[in-house]
Amino acid sequence: AGAKLPSFARDYLFRWIAWYEKGKFQEALTDINRRVELDPRDATALHHRGNVLLVMNRLEEAKAVFNDTLKLSPEDASAWNNLGVTLDSLGQPDAALDAFRRAIECKPPSKNAFFGMAFVQIRLGRLDDAAATLARIEALNPVPDAVTLATRSVLERRRGNSQQADALEQ
Repeated sequence: AGAKLPSFARDYLFRWIAWYEKGKFQEALTDINRRVELDPRDATALHHRGNVLLVMNRLEEAKAVFNDTLKLSPEDASAWNNLGVTLDSLGQPDAALDAFRRAIECKPPSKNAFFGMAFVQIRLGRLDDAAATLARIEALNPVPDAVTLATRSVLERRRGNSQQADALEQ
């Protein structure tokens, strides 16, 4: 009748999630690799593979997988963010900033990418850039949350404004 029977690919995806949530990353990688093998054009599965590699600190492999993911799904803000995290972990802050920038330009943007970008900018001493990044996230979310306040506190402390940093922490 032309009906397509499901493959075992979904089963591997569900099992991957269980392994990952239990912190069994090698088992998660085995299952997500099998999932990708059965359906190599599934950007979501590739993205998950990159996440496992990232948490396992296999950074060069994670970088390659996130790049492959983005070839299939170039507007995936989460994949851009995770590529940024990977690049930052590899000691490539300028490339990380580029990836975070792409993540915040997506519709919808990655909220985490704003913070990743701000932290890299703070570490690099680009404090005015970090302030501008935080202003952008605050414009998207006018009600301050704990992460935004804590990040702004770090920025103010780096600027030498201890009183302002203390007030933000309160």
